[in-house]
Amino acid sequence: MKPARHPLHVKVFSLPTLVMAAVLLALTIVEYLYAPHYRPVFPWHHVPGYMGLIGLGGCLVVVAAAKGLGRLLQRPEEDHDRD
Repeated sequence: MKPARHPLHVKVFSLPTLVMAAVLLALTIVEYLYAPHYRPVFPWHHVPGYMGLIGLGGCLVVVAAAKGLGRLLQRPEEDHDRD
């Protein structure tokens, strides 16, 4: 007979997920210790969060372009009934 499980027992992560997380953590540590570190070239590279702002701006541009393409390529509502 199986022992009763605790009512709050929940299996959160499977073994393959934990193994992949451990490997990823190990690779991240190795990369941090042995890879050459980024050296700022231009004065604006010293601004904290600069690369994050560039990434956010790029993401916003991609979303705006996708919305524009959607409006350009979308057929009118009444065209769907004719097919």
